[in-house]
Order: sequence, then structure tokens, then C-alpha cells
Amino acid sequence: MKQTSRELDTRVASVLLLLLQIACWGGFFTAEYGLFNAAEYEMYIGIALMMLIGFGYLMTFLKAYGLGAVGFTFIITCLSVQMNMFLACLIPNNSKLTVDAVSLTDGNFAAATVLISYGCILGKSTPLQLVVLTILESIFFQINRNIFSFKHFQVEDAGGTIVIHVFGAYFGLAVAKVLGPPKDQANLNNTSGISDILSLVGTLFLWLFWPSFNGGAFTADPVQGGRAIANTVVALLGSTTCTFLISGIIGGKLTPADIQNATLAGGVAVGAVARMNIGLGWASICGSVGGIISTLGYQYIQAFLERKIGLYDTCGVNNLHGMPGLFGSILSVIFAVTAWEPWMPWPKDQIAYYQLASLGSTLGMALVCGAFTGYVCKYCKEIIKRVNALPEHPTQADLDSSVHFNDGSYWKASDDSFSDKVPAPVSTTGKVLPTGAAV
Repeated sequence: MKQTSRELDTRVASVLLLLLQIACWGGFFTAEYGLFNAAEYEMYIGIALMMLIGFGYLMTFLKAYGLGAVGFTFIITCLSVQMNMFLACLIPNNSKLTVDAVSLTDGNFAAATVLISYGCILGKSTPLQLVVLTILESIFFQINRNIFSFKHFQVEDAGGTIVIHVFGAYFGLAVAKVLGPPKDQANLNNTSGISDILSLVGTLFLWLFWPSFNGGAFTADPVQGGRAIANTVVALLGSTTCTFLISGIIGGKLTPADIQNATLAGGVAVGAVARMNIGLGWASICGSVGGIISTLGYQYIQAFLERKIGLYDTCGVNNLHGMPGLFGSILSVIFAVTAWEPWMPWPKDQIAYYQLASLGSTLGMALVCGAFTGYVCKYCKEIIKRVNALPEHPTQADLDSSVHFNDGSYWKASDDSFSDKVPAPVSTTGKVLPTGAAV
């Protein structure tokens, strides 16, 4: 029987994964062992848990897309970590890879960038598009971070507010804009009681280990490491409290999406200044304002952007990573001056300009490279459709499902899966089409 376009897409993605893994095999034959450090390994474990459990389960809020959320997060993370360990050595110095807790942690930082972008197109992307996204974004991320932000601007960004959160968010939003609106005649872009609880599990893992994310690079410096941990925890406490109170005031009842996401915005907002001596009072205020911005984003701004410019952001990445990231970037411009210390890379009267330059280059590169990647992903899908053109008189098995946000599209879902209960799609004229018919 002729394979569907979705099956062909999955097989092409699998072949591309094989080629990438072969390249990684070759790279690992030239890599060297690093030394064990208990503190660094502990930080690595926390950050890896954030990627696999935190991000994975946070994105299970869609009622029919649990396998896609956790499963695709799994492979994106594994591919990203391997690729970015090598890319970080190649760009810009072409040095030999040493595999230790530090390089593994850095690979997970890069994976976080790709996973943030994945959240923008969650449920709307194919396996091939996700592999292409991971490849291209990893390259662009390393160029922006290592060459522009770190080498030229020497940005102060301890927790990756600029180089990870802003870059990942606006890269993914550009991809989402190019790919266009989802096909959701079955109204699967929605939650259930179980999916909301599973998503909240991911929130709690991210919340618990976010201090490791912001402070993991400073295990050898007890002063800066202590500041990073304390500033992050205090900021998260503030963002959580303010998220609950703003969500309750606006809705009269708490909105799950607010609690699942905006409670984490304090970690994003304080990331760039995490190791600075900003004072715990300011850390609390920064985190609280980040939570308020994020909550207002979920309540008002996300729907406004969908309505006005057709920006369909599945996870509300702009609300959690984008706007709090921009806020945190501006904070870094201010505190780099007011909390300046001699260890900082630029003089007190110059450092603000370099922080702004890094933010500008990161934002610009994210939008341009994200749009380019979006068009590449879009073209990949069109190629699959052309190669696997439907016969003149297609049977039901030939037809692709037009329903997004559905595990059954790319997973052999179990018999009790929600995907088996998807209602038939409806055409623009209101006519019910055969299940799986393209609209």
C-alpha cells in the first residue's frame, strides 16, 4: 500500500537523523574524556532534568498531543546536545571536544534554545521540520552566541536571558509566522484536566531546577554562584506569587496556563543579572514584574497577536520567554552600570552599550534566521507532498489527516488514545469530510 505523506516525512527525517548520528560517531572518535567534578555533574543533572522532564511535560497541556510533546522533546534534546557540543568547539576556534559535565551542560543550554522555539510550533510541525529546525537553529545559535555576543560584545548574561531565551523565543516566533495558522477543525488546540495536571508537573521540575540553569556555570566561584542561586530563587518566588494574584484578580478563578508558565518568568527575567550584586530586594521585584508581564501576555497579548498579525504561538513562548526575556535584557543594561564590578568585561561607562548591542544583534539574527528556517521547513513539507503526490482517485488510506495537535499523525498511538476519537474535519463550506481528508 502506498505510504502517506506523513509516513514519508517520518522516514526522511529518520534518514537525516542517521546521517547526523554518523557524523557524531566520527566526532566522538576524536573527542577526549574530561575529568569528573561532582559539583559540575550535579548541575548537569539538574539542567538535563529541566530539558527532558521540565520542557517535555510542560508542553503536554494539549489534550491530544502528549506523545508529541514528551517524545519530540526527547529526540530534539539528544540531537541538540550532541550537535552543539561539536559546534561550540568548531565555532569559532575549531578546537577538539572534551566531554565532561561542562560541555554536556553547555549542550543542554543549546538544547533549551531549540526547545523554546519548538514550543512556538508545538503540534503543527512534522518530524522532518523538527530535525531541520534543530540543525539550522543550532548553527545560528552558536554563531550568535560565540562570535557576536561572547567574542565581540562580551555580553554579561549569566542565565542566558539574551542568548538563549530571547534568541529561542523570537527565532521560534519567526518560524511560526512563516508556517502560518494551524489546521484545527477538530478543536484539539485545547486542554483537558489530565493534560493540565501533567503540564504542571513539568512546571514544578523547571521551577525547582531553574537556579541550576542560571547558576550552573559558577560552581568554581562561591560568591557569584551563591548570588546566582539566591537571586533566581527569590525571583521565582516573586513571579509565582504575582502570577497567582494577577490571574486571580483578572479571571476570578485561576487560569492553568498562567500557573503553568508565568510562574517561571522570574527565572527568565533575572537570568542576565543573576550573578550580579543587585540586592535580593531588586531580585524579588524583577521576578515579580516578570511574572506580571507573562500573566498579562497569556491573558491578553497572545490572543491580540493572533487576531491582528496572525501569529499562532502554541505554547505562548512570547509570554514566558520573549517579553520577560526583553525585560530581563533591559534590566541587564541598567544593573550592569548600577551594580558594576571590576570583574566585568567593559568599563562602567561603556558596558551598557555592549549589553544593548548584544540584545539588538541577538533579536535581529533570531528574526531573520528564524524566518529563513521557517521557509526551509515550509519548503521541506511541500517537497514531501510533491514527491508523494496522491493518485487521481485516492483511497481513504491515501489521504492525509488535516488535523494538527494530534498524536495520531506521527505516532502509533494506543487504542485508548484521544487521537482515535478525533471528529471528522469540516470544510470551509461547513460540509463534513471523510476522516483524514485534506481541507
